Amino acid sequence: MEALFAQYEAAGDNHERTRIVHEVVHELAVHGEIEELLFYPRVRMALADGDELADEAVHEHLEIKRTLNELDRMTADQDGFDQRMGELVAEVRHHVEEEEGQMFPKIRERLSAEELADLGESLEGARALVPTRPHPAAPTNPLAKLAASPPVALVDRVRDALRSFTDRRG
Repeated sequence: MEALFAQYEAAGDNHERTRIVHEVVHELAVHGEIEELLFYPRVRMALADGDELADEAVHEHLEIKRTLNELDRMTADQDGFDQRMGELVAEVRHHVEEEEGQMFPKIRERLSAEELADLGESLEGARALVPTRPHPAAPTNPLAKLAASPPVALVDRVRDALRSFTDRRG
């Protein structure tokens, strides 16, 4: 994410800045869906304070999804675009800081190397199955998410293909 944030800051024209934000939206939406589907349930089961940690992370995801949803509907030439992007950068950095400072060390301590490797493989495998756009009103419960994700992901991927064409045209 930091590399994409730096690209955004260095981009010279509005079309390029919009394209980069579309990539940010995609990457963060997929990442968040994967965490909610697989990682946070594991945190809940493995850690004594897992519910508290996961609830806070899901709440932060909701705030990030709302900002992503707004950015997803905007272009860089619109008023408020840079402000919303600044808000997103701050939200993401805060979320990453909390996960890396609190959740990740605890889960690394609790799970074996094999369990962590298996979890990593599962997270990576889920990339192809989850939605690629922010859906703030979508369920965050893993079972409901599992049921809702395939049709939503299909629609998102069609929208992504159309957006990719538009982004390339400039």
